[in-house]
Amino acid sequence: MSLLVVGSVAFDAIESPYGKVDRIIGGAATYFAVAASFFTHVNLVGIVGDDFSAIDAAIFKNRKIDTAGLERAAGKSFFWSGKYSQHLNERETLITELNVFADFNPKLPQTFRTPNTFFSPTSPLICKEASSSRSKVRRNTSLWTL
Repeated sequence: MSLLVVGSVAFDAIESPYGKVDRIIGGAATYFAVAASFFTHVNLVGIVGDDFSAIDAAIFKNRKIDTAGLERAAGKSFFWSGKYSQHLNERETLITELNVFADFNPKLPQTFRTPNTFFSPTSPLICKEASSSRSKVRRNTSLWTL
């Protein structure tokens, strides 16, 4: 079984009472894929700009993450900057720059189209595409299964 994640792969700048970092790998799809890779194989679909280097992509190496769906586009990657409170339970967004993510149109590689892939319900474009290519799609708690 594999899991499909579609979303943002980004750079973040984070400030907290404990320190500040100006450029780290971030994005919901990044965090989800890395965490899920401890439990199962993950197929990642996202977009990054030409500022996303092989060194940056190393976060996905030596993990059960297939990056065939990670598209590269001319321009800058998604960028988010935020400041966290003393107890880290609140944050203020300072900057959001969508960049190449603004025109992101997820493309599902053929190798990701397997009967044992779980689709997130937050990815309607992928679910719509999957339902048109499969005869039966059903909702199972918080996952779409084929």
